[in-house]
Amino acid sequence: MTLVQSKTIGGSFFVTIYWLLWKRRNEKVFENTEAEVTTIVYKIKAIIGSFNSAATNLNGISMGGQTQRPKEPIYALPEGWVEIFVDGAYSITNNKVGSGGLIKAGDRNMVEAFMLNVLNSDPLGSELWACIMGFRCAWDGGYRKVRLRSDSLEALELIKARGSDIHIH
Repeated sequence: MTLVQSKTIGGSFFVTIYWLLWKRRNEKVFENTEAEVTTIVYKIKAIIGSFNSAATNLNGISMGGQTQRPKEPIYALPEGWVEIFVDGAYSITNNKVGSGGLIKAGDRNMVEAFMLNVLNSDPLGSELWACIMGFRCAWDGGYRKVRLRSDSLEALELIKARGSDIHIH
């Protein structure tokens, strides 16, 4: 499958064209230079070719230590259960940390969303804060049966290992 043939990536083809046309327009307006249309077409072909090549070469490869795997099938939650989806973010450039997530009921409708700016933390801390906030919001909403979803295996393992020591009152 090529970039242009893929419905999910096909939009990138048009975005690339628009971006190159916008760039050409700006060069003409601000730098008084012009590019031939054929030059833009060659650039589009090169960029699309690069995207296709990268997509083919990276298919199934671990990216930054994270294993790519097929998405899990979505299972219905039992009656009275909620699912907490959390994520943390850490910026190394400005040392800022944020956490957030959402809670979905068994019918897959969103019950609540939450976010938190965290001071003086690290990437794992941001993930753990997201988990804590998710548990707190679920508890405050009256939910006692929860399924936690996080992209941080380390945070989930810490919670499982120390689960008997965690008490939210």
